[in-house]
Amino acid sequence: MKTAVLLLTHFIDQSVIEKYKKLENEIGQEYDLYWVFQTDYGTHNESLLDKDVNLFTFNLDELNKLGYSPIFDKLYGSEHFIMEYFFHEHSEYDVIFTGNWNVLFKAFKDSAADLLSSHIERYREGENSSWDWWNFISFADEDRIDKSQYIKSFNPIYRISNRALTLLDSFLKKDKNGGFYELIISTLLYHKGFEIVDFGGTGEFVQPGFKNKFYVQGKGINFGTMRWRSEFSNDEILALGTTNKLFHPLKK
Repeated sequence: MKTAVLLLTHFIDQSVIEKYKKLENEIGQEYDLYWVFQTDYGTHNESLLDKDVNLFTFNLDELNKLGYSPIFDKLYGSEHFIMEYFFHEHSEYDVIFTGNWNVLFKAFKDSAADLLSSHIERYREGENSSWDWWNFISFADEDRIDKSQYIKSFNPIYRISNRALTLLDSFLKKDKNGGFYELIISTLLYHKGFEIVDFGGTGEFVQPGFKNKFYVQGKGINFGTMRWRSEFSNDEILALGTTNKLFHPLKK
């Protein structure tokens, strides 16, 4: 089975083209790289792309045809719809992986995990319960999971299996099932008996030998070298001198 690597961006310029080319050179021919881009808004500068760029475009009308219910009118919080749309259009692929550096790919090449992500953790009242997105999930009666059993992840980069996408697709097509993608994916997969693995950090879903391996976890929710805010500069990352670590987000 083949593996697809999706690089999702919301603009096209020379700096992102360079990132695409770097990723293409690093991962080798055993992976198929796609530049995933939304065409609903503004100019796309597609003229900057040469014929060797493997561009996969989508728009909101195409996502709406999936029959899912977004949590907001815009795409924010429902980014998993994009990978599901790709899954429907390219059903021959075994996994979707958004990421960087072949050393990371090789580390999990033989892993049977259905979800690889970062900052995977259970809901814990009084410890991480201040994370606002715990409240953005809903279930049909037959699928209900108690809030005390929720599990979150942080998905700027993640890998998900074909069978996990199939389960998520059937779940999302049911009336009332939906929610924030970094909560709904990990919660659903875990409680359906699927394997979820953290590729770094310090939590319970980190495998032996992988503590802080591909990112360093800091105190708080979604903090460390993989964090929601604030942005890292290239100079800051260079000064830290770390190798084979993921940083997020990056300044443009």
